[in-house]
Amino acid sequence: MTPPGPLAGLTVLVPRARGQAGGFSRLLRERGAEALEVPAIEIRPVASSAELDRAVEELAAGRYDWVVLTSVNGVAALRARVGSRGTTAGGVAGRARVAAVGPATEAALRDWGVAPDLVPGVATTAALGLAFPSGPGEVLLARADRANPGLGAALRAKGWRTREVVAYHTVPLGELDPTARRRLDGGTVDWVAFTAPSTVEGFVRGYGGPPPAGVRVAAIGPVTADAARAAGMRVAAAATEHTIPGLVAAIERAVAR
Repeated sequence: MTPPGPLAGLTVLVPRARGQAGGFSRLLRERGAEALEVPAIEIRPVASSAELDRAVEELAAGRYDWVVLTSVNGVAALRARVGSRGTTAGGVAGRARVAAVGPATEAALRDWGVAPDLVPGVATTAALGLAFPSGPGEVLLARADRANPGLGAALRAKGWRTREVVAYHTVPLGELDPTARRRLDGGTVDWVAFTAPSTVEGFVRGYGGPPPAGVRVAAIGPVTADAARAAGMRVAAAATEHTIPGLVAAIERAVAR
């Protein structure tokens, strides 16, 4: 008989974008938890790709020394526009070096055939800014509309000229799934695990506030944890490795304690 997992009997609410919670949910189920997938945000394409297309053209022409990607969604958006030109990543990037914020973004780049030149030891934009070399030169940042402006400021302080292009929109949803709301109100949810500040905002907007007092909160990293605290939540677990496996491990450690 298979022994119960370390999270057996627990329900973890995963407020990610629709279709992006699968890997997280699988890890939770492997450890015995019920993963309750509840979309709290939506990833939407930009209304017009003209600005991103211009950036891709400039990239192909050799304007940029670096391309910086801070999410899987940013990689997907850039990849789609490069693909629309009928060219490969290598054919567009040319001499530009590529930086990724962490393992998930790195994996998305490698799936595209791109080996990043820089991945910080800690998967945060602050760590990426610290690890980035000094300029001068041109840097393209293809990011979400809600991206933290701190990274661009950090690069400019190191002598780089930055061009920040909105690659996609992160939109908090206005209403939480009714079944999830009933389960939260009924006390059958043990944890809410946030993977980005936008998921905190989406949850608070959809639910109408922080989760009930009996529900513990986990955060993938310090920026997300700060967003949760600012929304009135007490963070019971914060990942030391700012990845989905790291977040699951943080919940396991908190449960074991």
